[in-house]
Amino acid sequence: MGEVISIAVRHGLGSRLRGFGRDDGFGQEAKTARALRHALDEAGVTFVKLGQMLSTQRDLLPEAFIKELELL
Repeated sequence: MGEVISIAVRHGLGSRLRGFGRDDGFGQEAKTARALRHALDEAGVTFVKLGQMLSTQRDLLPEAFIKELELL
């Protein structure tokens, strides 16, 4: 678990761990989505597969996240 948190923090997601749904301004959602994609990719194949599965759930995530996760 510590390694997953370390990867998230390394990709700038540390501040989002507590309040993932908050949008801090214009373009922030796209930056967060991109950081999430990079973090999942670094975390390994299991997390990539999780991201791919999430990309098919358009009712769960905003469009910016769907677009980024589709790139996995």
